[in-house]
Amino acid sequence: MFAVPFLFLGVVQLINAAQMASIVPMVPGPGSQLMVVVITGVVLVLAGASLAIGKFPHQATMILGIFLLFTSLTIHFPQMINAEKEAAKMMSLSNMLKDLALAGAAFFISGTYKKSTK
Repeated sequence: MFAVPFLFLGVVQLINAAQMASIVPMVPGPGSQLMVVVITGVVLVLAGASLAIGKFPHQATMILGIFLLFTSLTIHFPQMINAEKEAAKMMSLSNMLKDLALAGAAFFISGTYKKSTK
């Protein structure tokens, strides 16, 4: 069940890559923000699929945890700090805390897979 949202989000991110590129922090080079969105969408799909079929679950959850931690700190935290309206600040805070909680869950799950494969 943990895999399904990441599969879904990855597909949605790939479908809406052009629109999502605008929220990526500054990345040097033309088109690089779109490339970041596409790469992360592919990572989400591959990690979700890996978990869904049970192949390389330790690695998939570690990648998801790192991705979610990075997203919290590079996307949601700056949005929260720079938001002008209180509602936007609260939405960004909520998204940041959600991603931090999911990162923690991913790291926890990753640890359980590592122990079970010894």
